Amino acid sequence: MNHKKIIVNVHIEKTAGTSLLKFFEHTVGKDRVAFYDPITDSLTRISDLPISPSSDFVDKFQLKSYAFWPVLKQAYYSVYSQRNNQSVAKNHIAIVHGHFTANRFDKTFPEMLQTVVIRDPLKRMHSQYDHWKRSKGRSQWRVMVPYDEKMTFEEYAILPAMRNYQMQALAGRELGSFSLVGVTERLEEYTKALYQLLLSEGFITSNVSLQTVEKMNQHKKNHQVKSSNFEKDFRTFHKDDYDLYKQAKSLAK
Repeated sequence: MNHKKIIVNVHIEKTAGTSLLKFFEHTVGKDRVAFYDPITDSLTRISDLPISPSSDFVDKFQLKSYAFWPVLKQAYYSVYSQRNNQSVAKNHIAIVHGHFTANRFDKTFPEMLQTVVIRDPLKRMHSQYDHWKRSKGRSQWRVMVPYDEKMTFEEYAILPAMRNYQMQALAGRELGSFSLVGVTERLEEYTKALYQLLLSEGFITSNVSLQTVEKMNQHKKNHQVKSSNFEKDFRTFHKDDYDLYKQAKSLAK
């Protein structure tokens, strides 16, 4: 099937993006999913990659060799990435997924349907800091923070670049303008709604069964804080993200 419309999934870091990527691959096929790499600013069709970022091998390998994986990953995409976004768009792509702001592909895909998942701001920040520490700052993210092994979670969480991180990703776009909004804590319900969107828009047929979403790349470490006022200060600093999360939970119903 060839569509003018494209579903562009704005994957905010640490909001179940790996799990969703695997869901997309199973549902529409790897040849119709394009993965965005922020380091090379490029799209790559998943079927053109020897190993998908959502593969079980990658999931297990990065847990055991986390300090080395980001380096290998960056080299990997530098070799396989396609720098011409239009060439990807013209070849039956259904899904674009990755770490980018919501306005990144406005000109490339003028008839796109946008989807996004929002997460509890504090839980998301714990997860991002944990990932940043274990990868020594070499993750392929929208905002790259130079690694400092002495930086505490409290310091990282209130960096200017981290402020309202999820709101930043929307690039001024209203959450209500998205075709579908979910929250990480209700991922199964979100994928059911996503399946219905794919079906209603003609990206898949009823012959394609609904896949159970697999929770991958999970790290549930909460980092200790010294300040008794930290959570209050964090909520104030990231007020827009908390308002966004509240709205997302309402829309996800």
